[in-house]
Amino acid sequence: MGVSVGGTVNVAEGTYNEVGQIVIDKDLSIVGAGAGLVAFNPVYTSSGGSYAPENGWVDHFTLEELKKIWEPAAQGKIMKWSQVRPEWPNEEMHLFGPGVASGTYDYFTEAVVGKSGSSRGDFTASEDDHVLVQGIAGDKFALGFFGLAYYSENKDRLKLIGVDNGEEVVKPSLETVKNGSYKPLSRPLFIYVNSTSVASPEVVEFVNFYIDNAGELSKDVGYIPLPDENYNAQKESFKTFVESNK
Repeated sequence: MGVSVGGTVNVAEGTYNEVGQIVIDKDLSIVGAGAGLVAFNPVYTSSGGSYAPENGWVDHFTLEELKKIWEPAAQGKIMKWSQVRPEWPNEEMHLFGPGVASGTYDYFTEAVVGKSGSSRGDFTASEDDHVLVQGIAGDKFALGFFGLAYYSENKDRLKLIGVDNGEEVVKPSLETVKNGSYKPLSRPLFIYVNSTSVASPEVVEFVNFYIDNAGELSKDVGYIPLPDENYNAQKESFKTFVESNK
């Protein structure tokens, strides 16, 4: 078994993968080149912007403002809060975010900047979200982003930033991620199973366990479960997939 920083879990080589993006042809090597695939969407997750409670001026950002802060062209140029909005303090922003190998980083940059993996480089990056929480919570001029799960563990130390999605200002929560209003910073997570692997009873048992328990267990780590009927439908789809590949 192996786990990569970006979120791929190999239960058995070329058997099963958990990723936050839909697999396309060039990525088939991660699950076995040429293998037939079936995808399941067990949970949703979200990237949330956070700042220290002592920050009294930020209520929300527009996507244009987030892009202005995080795009590559901002490096060394957009350094102060007042450059985002003139009425904000003429003080230096201290930026925090996941490392470039993180799936959260990939998704955030794609959604905000328009290109996955593209951002300014002069921010404090860490694969350890606890380091990010510590840095943001202790500095009222700090701003950062990470998975909603880590905010949930630190509600008393951080404040969430609302995002104007073009229709209204929405903060990330279980409800807004599930109903799709916290866009574009929420996303489905998928698991992929290849057709050759389901000859193994252990793989079939594991995937059934995953689908049966993802909804309940997801709450423990801050992911957002789907409605029960979705899990029932996915369970039936997997049963059909297994039967057709015996």
